[in-house]
Amino acid sequence: MSDILTSYSSYTIDNRNDNDSFEEFLTKLTRFGIDQCLHLAHLIVNKQRLFQNYSTLDHKYKISQDKQIDLNDLLLEIQTLQNEFYNVLLTISSSNDEKKQLLFIKLQNYLSNFVEINLSFKSYEISTKEIHSNDSKQSINTFELLTKKFDETLSTISCLSKKPSIILSSSFFSVDDINNNIDIGKNWKFANIIHTRFQMSLIASDSHIIICYNNRNDFLHFLHINGQFQGNIKWKYELIIDIHWCSFMNRYIAVTHNSIYSIEYNKSKLSPSNSIIVEKVLELEKCNSARITCNENKILLYTNYQQKSVIQIYDNQFKNEKTFNSLINKQLPINSHSFCCTNTLIGLTEKDEILISYFPYITPKKVSLLLFDIDTFELRYTIDLNDCSNIYTMKCLEKHNIFFGLSAEKILWIIKINNNETIQIAKKTFYTNQTEMCIVNNQDLLLINVNTGYAIQLIKYRKIKQ
Repeated sequence: MSDILTSYSSYTIDNRNDNDSFEEFLTKLTRFGIDQCLHLAHLIVNKQRLFQNYSTLDHKYKISQDKQIDLNDLLLEIQTLQNEFYNVLLTISSSNDEKKQLLFIKLQNYLSNFVEINLSFKSYEISTKEIHSNDSKQSINTFELLTKKFDETLSTISCLSKKPSIILSSSFFSVDDINNNIDIGKNWKFANIIHTRFQMSLIASDSHIIICYNNRNDFLHFLHINGQFQGNIKWKYELIIDIHWCSFMNRYIAVTHNSIYSIEYNKSKLSPSNSIIVEKVLELEKCNSARITCNENKILLYTNYQQKSVIQIYDNQFKNEKTFNSLINKQLPINSHSFCCTNTLIGLTEKDEILISYFPYITPKKVSLLLFDIDTFELRYTIDLNDCSNIYTMKCLEKHNIFFGLSAEKILWIIKINNNETIQIAKKTFYTNQTEMCIVNNQDLLLINVNTGYAIQLIKYRKIKQ
């Protein structure tokens, strides 16, 4: 591994594009190391808890004291290494070019240390499997049952709290949790399809009226939730790049490269031209891309520029209350395709494109869902969506911390943050291409389906009886 990193380091220094920021590369590489440490620590902690549960179910699965000590030592080593990565992350921005080169050498050594710790954990897993293979068939069935339940409970997840350590609920793997932990993917079922006469690029709804934007001919189309066409108007302003229903303003809000507009639909008016009121509410600095969202009382805008990204939080009068800038808040990703918020969390996705290009053989294909505290912008969770190349749109249930993401692999990701800080992940596979989506009725989804002509797919929430 050390030889591989050394060869890659010479390549990246000699062949790095002048437009690439070495500081950005170091930051990405450091966060990659932190992410890997968190993941391995998570596996070690769960292995400890797993075998504790074995011992409560069958005395034959009680691990020797030496094995327990091995796991404790590995956990201490990986947490120490994780703190070293954090120390590097804090010093990158204030270092000159010479110090950054030294930091890069440090990171190579840290990653080599990580590989050694990871190999020790793998060898430990092999040795424990050999011990278990000599036990009775009944005990093996118990092991398989617990493993199956564990796999159904969580995907690979890294949780970041206020301190750089893993936090798991004390009842994380209790029998009650297993019995009550229903697969959340089963709650959302495919329902009817609404066929339209027009193409769509963006969609939003107040749960009664669906507004569809066609960016090819700049028309706003209005449908009743049952599919009945209500009319359309020509959009006479700049190209809309995102649109969202704002419940506390009772209006749609649309963002362009230069401005934010409010769109009011008056159902009592018969003529579409009279029933729709468009107002420019805010001028913006011209941006490369933007996403807009809101929760029960705030409007959030995420904008990308050439070298930075910005999140701005507004009240119902579009008065700026807070601003988070990637030049100051280093953890804020640039050019994220997905953005949403609940009442407590801000969600963004990040793709390790720099690491993938520099380290294609050791960097898995994945997107990370980053969840920040909405008040302090502290990074609360980093959730790995493995085997996912891109999330190109994301929505959430603002009251329940449930996030939905559409991926390039025709998969709807469903991520739920539970009250006890455990996390559930489910995936629903599509057989057609879905592009944008919106939330209706505070629980259902509408998705633009581009493979069935011009259509909108409804995915409906159904409560599962326990």
